[in-house]
Amino acid sequence: MDKNLINLWLLGSFTYLIRGIPIYLWALLRKKVSVSIQILSTDELFRTFKDWFDNQNLQGSTHLLEANYSQKQPFFKLTVGFGNHYVKIGKDRFWISRTRLEKTTDYGRTPEVITITAFGLNRSAINELLISVVKIKKTPRTKIYLWNEGKWSMALARPKRLPSSLHLPGHVWGSINTHLKNFEKNKDFHDQNGIPYKTGICFHGPPGTGKTSLVFALAGMIDRNVYLMSLNDISDRALASAIQELDENAILLIEDIDTYDMSQKRNPEEKKKVDNNLTLAGLLQALDGYLAPVGLIIIMTTNHPDALDPAIKREGRIDLMLEIGNWDQAFANEVALKLNVELKNNGPLNPAKFIHHQEHYVTSSIL
Repeated sequence: MDKNLINLWLLGSFTYLIRGIPIYLWALLRKKVSVSIQILSTDELFRTFKDWFDNQNLQGSTHLLEANYSQKQPFFKLTVGFGNHYVKIGKDRFWISRTRLEKTTDYGRTPEVITITAFGLNRSAINELLISVVKIKKTPRTKIYLWNEGKWSMALARPKRLPSSLHLPGHVWGSINTHLKNFEKNKDFHDQNGIPYKTGICFHGPPGTGKTSLVFALAGMIDRNVYLMSLNDISDRALASAIQELDENAILLIEDIDTYDMSQKRNPEEKKKVDNNLTLAGLLQALDGYLAPVGLIIIMTTNHPDALDPAIKREGRIDLMLEIGNWDQAFANEVALKLNVELKNNGPLNPAKFIHHQEHYVTSSIL
């Protein structure tokens, strides 16, 4: 074999073997002379850190930014972007890295992680940084949790929605307030008689009338977090576990309950289905609340309440059935006057369609 060919092969092999050494040495050195922490996007500290970063005027120290546009406040907000950032905070310098994890959740969301590295083996710089982060004045938020891989994980935290931001007839809020006052007043009765202290509410009506927005406005009004539950590909046991893992005074939201087969009226000739999917019996046990935490509010939404099995709607499982319907003529005129727009039609009006035709408003700003 040609000697030059052998030498070339040896040189290539040697280069291939040593190419990872600088990366390995850098990783080893970084491990020995630095302290790092990781903050997952499922932790509420993740959002707090991003808000803190926005208020530090550190954007000039990094060239990787993320722009977020707000339609209600038309300006671009710059925040820490994906990649590595070298910033000076006070007398200390940090590497801040924001990356996406490879695995996605069942809801299609890709978790993120922020890694903060301080040079030196003393943890005081990291501790002081975290203390300053959690001390910032935070905008009141409603946290939204999703059930994923056997646990509740925070998906996002959105600013609390005020009831005054919704255009709904007065009887809607009146019914809700009366029900919640009675629920709060009857806590001792539940405790003394061993009755699960929980309540069920069902908002029903045509699409686009503001049912889901009403849930979040209600959560903001009574200062509760929302746990969003999908009943797709879930078993009786998994639903029971999800109920048990809820925090006290939570709101469990199940949207479009009528779209799930097990919730619909039973066919007497149909044999009982036995598999790994959720059954009507499993759903009814969850609504009964014997595994539920104290103060749980279960809210369901549906466009077709008549399609639901009567066992779901009976009192004790659903204590308040409230229709969120189209606006009547009088209320439509009232909203048009508040928004200073012209109302071009008479009769019942779907709120979403009404807002869709207004040049300066989007549905989410009204419903």
